[in-house]
Amino acid sequence: MTSIPTAQQQLDFIAKIQRLFAEGDFSATYKYALLIALTEIAVESDVQDGRELVVSNRLIADKFIELYWKQTTPYTSGLPETIPGVLAQNHGVQAAIVNAISEFRSTYSMGINTLNAAKAHEAYRSLQGKVATVVSAQPLNYLQNYGGATHAFIYARDKGQILLLPGVVYCLRAFQGLIQQLARARWVEYVKSHKDNRSIVGQAGDLESFMFETSRANLMILGKLLRKLDGHHCFYCGVVMQSTDVDHFIPFSAYPRDLGDNFVLAHASCNRSKSDNLASLTHLENWLERKQQKQDDLQSIASEAGFIFDSQASKSVAHWAYSSALNAQGSAWVRSQSYDLISPRYLTAIER
Repeated sequence: MTSIPTAQQQLDFIAKIQRLFAEGDFSATYKYALLIALTEIAVESDVQDGRELVVSNRLIADKFIELYWKQTTPYTSGLPETIPGVLAQNHGVQAAIVNAISEFRSTYSMGINTLNAAKAHEAYRSLQGKVATVVSAQPLNYLQNYGGATHAFIYARDKGQILLLPGVVYCLRAFQGLIQQLARARWVEYVKSHKDNRSIVGQAGDLESFMFETSRANLMILGKLLRKLDGHHCFYCGVVMQSTDVDHFIPFSAYPRDLGDNFVLAHASCNRSKSDNLASLTHLENWLERKQQKQDDLQSIASEAGFIFDSQASKSVAHWAYSSALNAQGSAWVRSQSYDLISPRYLTAIER
């Protein structure tokens, strides 16, 4: 096992990230997308110490396509002074990645209405290659430039891939929440302030939801399909439900990426009580068992409802979330007003 970064090295890393946001040149939204992509790749990897990690440009391109997929559709604020339109993502002509995804969606519109369907299409690899080329030429080339110089503190470049440097994966995992929050907030701010978006956005307050969150329509479809699979019992308390909420088992606030097998059905009261907390060991074990026993059904449901399905990624995210909580001496939600101190047993359950 490679030694984890020292406390000082971690502080140095996040200080450089903050300088990157303060002093870097953000003339397009690509750098924000790259920072989000790299944090997701780090969290979803199996690297839990100070090891390096090789990441292909195509994997980064996959993340970019996922991030920009919804943003290639027109945004409608509903405000009387605005008009629907695709959001501009840079200061020149429309961003090349947006154009590539839009062209793909237009060309294959008859058979593709979800990202899952796109990934299953024979032409997807070509789209992935186009996006990887842009990622290589632009954000990968310039992300680490700030203060008038290049500071290669995140990755080193190689043909068709990058190497996340020693300690970087650990730091990206440790500071995932801060980095993603900064990147998303700055991305939304950029889009709102772009002159070409003013007639589209107006004073709308739901722009972040449109850009980064799953639509309510998709969640409704998912809920109906999960009821057919899991029945009408609350995942947490087991009582029959008259109406249901779709809950993120690993809270969206902790890891804002919608993975198909991270959703469960719950009473509104259980959902509100659990809120942004991790769930207790019994709930975790039930979730892991459900993932294993119903994997094919969950994958089919995710595909139909328009969600990404990656069973290994969701398990890695769970391990990361509970590891972070364990290190912070955190507690897990059992039921309303009842919590359990998170112990190493939680990680053992995930690692089985």
